[in-house]
Amino acid sequence: MQQTNKLLEWSGSILAVTGATLLAFHVSFSGWAFVIYLLSSFILLAWGVRNGAYGIAAQNLVFTIINMVGIYRWLIVGSIS
Repeated sequence: MQQTNKLLEWSGSILAVTGATLLAFHVSFSGWAFVIYLLSSFILLAWGVRNGAYGIAAQNLVFTIINMVGIYRWLIVGSIS
C-alpha cells in the first residue's frame, strides 16, 4: 500500500512537471501537455483520496476539467497562438 502511494505521488508530480515544461516551450506539439496534465490530475486525484488529502483531490478534480478544456482547445479545435 505504501509503495503504491509513493508511486502515485511521484508519477503524478513528474507528469505535471513534464506537462508544464512542454507547454512552456510552446512547440508545435505543446497541446499534448494537456494530455500529460490530465493523466497527472487523475493520478493525483486518486492519491489525494487514498491519503485523505482532500484539498489535493479537489484541486486535481478542477485541474481535470481545465485540462479537458485545454485538450479541446489545443488538440480538437486547433492550436492556440
